[in-house]
Amino acid sequence: EILRGGPAVVSTGGGVVVEAGNRRLLRDAETVYLAASAGVLKRRLAAGRSGRPLLAGSGDLGARLRGLLRARARWYRDCARTVVLASRGEPGEVAERILRGLRRRGFGGGAQRG
Repeated sequence: EILRGGPAVVSTGGGVVVEAGNRRLLRDAETVYLAASAGVLKRRLAAGRSGRPLLAGSGDLGARLRGLLRARARWYRDCARTVVLASRGEPGEVAERILRGLRRRGFGGGAQRG
């Protein structure tokens, strides 16, 4: 429903691409895929798996993440108009890479500060 409204920034869960209907909606939107390796995701998620059913439990988090990435990577890339490497750099640097990718596609000159 959100994607059918006006312009918006929507942060989805990684599993959104599993459903074909969601993939169609994402392809019609200006979707950015923040690509990160399983190792980076493991470090970021190690402290808090709660609220993430597929990662819950005491099993090998790295193996679970690698499996999910293998299963979904094709869909992530297929849905995205812009792919940004999010494994390196501070959040501000990643945000700049996102903005550069969007500008290359003809979107705005950046956020207004004030």
